[in-house]
Amino acid sequence: MSPDEKLKKLKNLKESQLRKEVLILMFKAMDTQIVIDYHGGTLELGKDIIYAKKDEFGEMEYTGVVVKAEDITGKVSKVSSASVVLTQSKQALQNPFLDNKGIKRYISKCLVITSGKINKEAINSIHKELQSLNFAVKFINGEELVKLIDNYMPMFFFTEFDFFQSYYDALKKEFRRIHETTFLGGPKDIGVEEIFVKLRLAPKVKELESKDIDEFKQRDFIDRTIIDSSQIEDKFKTLIILGAPGAGKTTLLRHLVLKRCKSNLDTQTNKVFPIYIRLDELAQAKTKSIKEYIIKDIHERYKLSEFEKCLNDDLSDGKVLLLLDGFDEIQDATQQHKIQNLIQEFTDSYPENKIFASSRIAGYKDELTKYDEKENPILFPKVEIVPFTDDQIKQFLDKWFKDDKDSKRKIKDIWDVVSKNERIKEIARNPLILSLLAIVSGVKKLPERKTDLYRKCIELLMSKWDSVRRVVRQFYFDDERTKRRILQQVALDMQKDGITTIARQRIENLIGKHLAETQYSAEVSKEFLKEIEKSSYLIHEISRNRYQFMHLTFQEYLAAYQLYEEQNYDLVTSFFRKPKWQETIILFAGIIGKIDKLVEALKEKEKSDVILLAKCLTDAQSTDKKIKIDVAKNLLEILSKLDRWEDEYEEIRIRIAGIGKDIIPWLGEELKRSSDFRLSKDVCNILGKIRDPGAIPVLKERLAKTIEPNANVRYAAYEALEKIGTKESMELISKIFVIDPKKLKGAEPFEIDIKGKKIKINDDGRHPGMVRIPGDKKDFWIDVYPVTNAEFEQVFPGHERSPYSPYDDSPVTRVTWHQADEYAKKIGKRLPTEQEWEKAAKGPENWEYSFGKEFDINKCRVELARVDGAAKINSVYDENVNDYGVYDMTGNVWEWTDSWYDEEKSWRVLRGGSWSIRQGIALCSYRSYVNPDNRGSLVGFRCARTL
Repeated sequence: MSPDEKLKKLKNLKESQLRKEVLILMFKAMDTQIVIDYHGGTLELGKDIIYAKKDEFGEMEYTGVVVKAEDITGKVSKVSSASVVLTQSKQALQNPFLDNKGIKRYISKCLVITSGKINKEAINSIHKELQSLNFAVKFINGEELVKLIDNYMPMFFFTEFDFFQSYYDALKKEFRRIHETTFLGGPKDIGVEEIFVKLRLAPKVKELESKDIDEFKQRDFIDRTIIDSSQIEDKFKTLIILGAPGAGKTTLLRHLVLKRCKSNLDTQTNKVFPIYIRLDELAQAKTKSIKEYIIKDIHERYKLSEFEKCLNDDLSDGKVLLLLDGFDEIQDATQQHKIQNLIQEFTDSYPENKIFASSRIAGYKDELTKYDEKENPILFPKVEIVPFTDDQIKQFLDKWFKDDKDSKRKIKDIWDVVSKNERIKEIARNPLILSLLAIVSGVKKLPERKTDLYRKCIELLMSKWDSVRRVVRQFYFDDERTKRRILQQVALDMQKDGITTIARQRIENLIGKHLAETQYSAEVSKEFLKEIEKSSYLIHEISRNRYQFMHLTFQEYLAAYQLYEEQNYDLVTSFFRKPKWQETIILFAGIIGKIDKLVEALKEKEKSDVILLAKCLTDAQSTDKKIKIDVAKNLLEILSKLDRWEDEYEEIRIRIAGIGKDIIPWLGEELKRSSDFRLSKDVCNILGKIRDPGAIPVLKERLAKTIEPNANVRYAAYEALEKIGTKESMELISKIFVIDPKKLKGAEPFEIDIKGKKIKINDDGRHPGMVRIPGDKKDFWIDVYPVTNAEFEQVFPGHERSPYSPYDDSPVTRVTWHQADEYAKKIGKRLPTEQEWEKAAKGPENWEYSFGKEFDINKCRVELARVDGAAKINSVYDENVNDYGVYDMTGNVWEWTDSWYDEEKSWRVLRGGSWSIRQGIALCSYRSYVNPDNRGSLVGFRCARTL
């Protein structure tokens, strides 16, 4: 409500309403000990309300209130509302009243309150009359009263309070997770709010080819970083949220709905009206618009008064947040086209409102996203849910077992297994998988494959649910195998039809058809459905006469198992290139354990086929090695042709690694044959992702300069050895520091040999990790390396690291210029000017690059694109150094300087380039710029100090 609307509401109240419904309640909300409705009493004499509070000496001080619901105007010498107020004020002040104990008392001041206006003439006239009597009278008009009400009882103007409370309660009930196996070891009746862990989202943006990235495009990339899920409402008007199966898309949308409702109730203002819609239900509804669907279907579901009025008002005011869940679940082309049209019509009709939609990655092909001529998204930009970090896994488990008496032990047991087994940890980064792991862990050994995990969960749901819940069945199917087989057949039928929800009549017909093939009669299909719903909840009713599986993943798993039992390779291959069948095919491969026949059935393999085959291999157990190598070979060939900015680039590296240790010897041979440093680096990266000690001999060889001249390949081998993490690999990497870490950070001066020269570090022992640079007017000190995460976080704990620079010894990034400047000052240093930076970078010989006159890709970290990130300081880049002894000033991360780029002082100068820039930007003289508030993943800094 605007202030004018609030004032209008007050003016519509009668005097008695203003007194009883507003003022008495407002005074009670204030710091008052006594509030008396004195109107109509035998000794009222002008006093409508009396309130009291203690003065500074602890004595009760009484105030009388004269209440009016009209304008107060005129002079007291004439017949006017002012003369009436004067009379009532005099009476109130001169005559005693009875307090709540029946004792006669006098008020010390009078308060005149009206919902109307009070003109100056009336106030001055009344004050003049009362001045001679030393009576204290204070006036409060309607506008001032609105402010008091806002402060002490804002709920009065929040007309939608009851509506949002009912709406919030209905949503909480609907979003309860009691169906998601909570009775099998999970928390009892836990809701979205209790289990939600803040998600991390990565923007997915179409990029120009890396060779075309100019300095302006570079600055665009600097701005791009991981988004916290709590930020999306501030950053986006429309958005498509993509994620893997079970990544938390639905939970996130439901969390946003509940959070917004609760915020409205807490602040008692209608800031945002959130509406959650399942797109598969919208697709099947007979409706001409989303608004019509909301009014008819959603309104009927919650049966809330004021629904349509709130909706109309908030749509007009741009307050609606529309959350559309499951775009990928609409598999019928006609229905999908209908949804696209409905969404477009809504955005055209109500452009000021926000719309967020969700979809699986494989099920979204830019149907809603629109781009401008420069390939920038202008409608429904894409973000992808990033897998859980270790901290998020721990947060989730803490919430899951919050009310469990044995929570510490259970969490420790799960974390011990997850942290020691990389395969389990990788699948545990998915919220759905993690919740299933939490359940299964209390019953059996944790499985290492998704298919085994789903199988165990379904076994628990179908065989143990009843005993845990003490359910007495009215109709008993004692053949668990038959029940499961029928569910499998129904799941496959639904997959073929491309549906995730199904009408009661349709599912009963399907069950009856499949029951007819067993010892049971088709006539008992209703009883069968009822029993499945009550006993295992694998299938349940989500709205009147509509059913779905507990989670789409269970539908896909059961459909995959049916395909396995039928050995129906023709059907599998016929759906192989349909994105919405991808998860079912991967699960099928995991169940069957081998993909030999699947490979044979696919006579022509496209790029998408090879990627999907690699995903199948990740979960398959006993596929022939030759097939594994063939798939890996095809993928590596595809990888060699991809630009490093393409989204598939990193996925393919992951998929090759997922094939497993059987391909390590072949990868070793590829590494020996490769003359392309980028491909060699990728192979090292893949060996690290496999995390098997069998790769150590190959990686050890790449660390030798005589064999591998390129520092980026050597660094990839270094990183791979760290990921393997055995005693042997860690001993190897401990020997390749450029400078002894203890000396570098110690207080004692020491010398190192750089290109035949002895360079002094910590020359006077006062500045660890710095070297002296001769300046034009005065010498200065500068850091040998950029500031690291660990160093920065000693001064500023809680800093959020970039995923492209994540380790303790990685250069710190995601730091604004202001933070870098403050850090330097706190440790007694400062940021270098750009002139100082360039002087230190070029060295005494005034080189073009920090390592020499000519560019050499073997000596610096550039042209690597976003998937690589920053190298750790002091690792294998011992040639990216000048004769002053300053390292890594070409590439790796941009560095803040203390200089302004423009006269208006809007931009700070950046120097040095990053891992993603091309050769031309790597020059020591190249200047770039960015807003000092920028907090990008490519920008770090090093410190200087004046002698």
